[in-house]
Parts: sequence; C-alpha cells; structure tokens
Amino acid sequence: MKNRIITGTLIAILGLILAIGPWCIFEVCGGNMKCYWTGRAELGIGILIIILGILNIVVSSTKVRLGLNLALIFAGIISALIPTWLIGVCSMPTMKCHAVAAPSIITLSILLTLLAFGNVLYLFNLGKKTEVQV
Repeated sequence: MKNRIITGTLIAILGLILAIGPWCIFEVCGGNMKCYWTGRAELGIGILIIILGILNIVVSSTKVRLGLNLALIFAGIISALIPTWLIGVCSMPTMKCHAVAAPSIITLSILLTLLAFGNVLYLFNLGKKTEVQV
C-alpha cells in the first residue's frame, strides 16, 4: 500500500510538471514554431502519465501495476524523444526553449523512466515472493 501511494504520487507529480511545464515553468515559444508543438505533445503525454500515476495508487493488483509501470517506461522514453528527435525545439541555442525547456523535459522524462523501471523491478520481485508463498 505504501509503495502504491508513494510511487503513484511521484509519477502523477512528474506527469503534472511535464504537462504544464512547457507552458508555465520552462516556457516554450508561441506560434507555429517546433517548440510550441513540442509543448502541446508534452501536455498530452503528461496527462497520460498523470492518469497512469493515479491508476498506480488506485489499483491493488501487482500484475496490473506491473503493466502500468511498463507503460510508464515507454511514456517516459517517448516524452524524452519529443524535444530531441520526434518534434524538436527551436534551432537557436540562445532561445529559452532550447536552453531550458528541452533539458528540463529530458531530465524529467529520464527521472520518470528510472522511477517506473525501479518500480517494475520491485513489483516483479514482489510477485515472485507471493507466488512462492502461496
């Protein structure tokens, strides 16, 4: 129970920061620039991550939470690929989106991926222990 609440809350917070970060914390450019669309894509990925984090708290099944965290690993990887390879940001290194937003998004995505991967390992070992005891 404690693991569900802690990891689910951390995941939801990271998802919230990824969703609103490009608009409020580490702002991206407006208009039709690449970084604007990166911010829009991160909003969608962030909302998905928030939902998966909440499901991590609500669901008690170890196998279901294992699947949720596997999905979170891939969501984190995609989130990191959006500003680097899939969409990108402005090409000028002095722009705020290039200097601040992209590194922030990548760092948050890596943290999310590592957290989900660690939780996968924990849940996998927990599942092995409960199967042996039954």
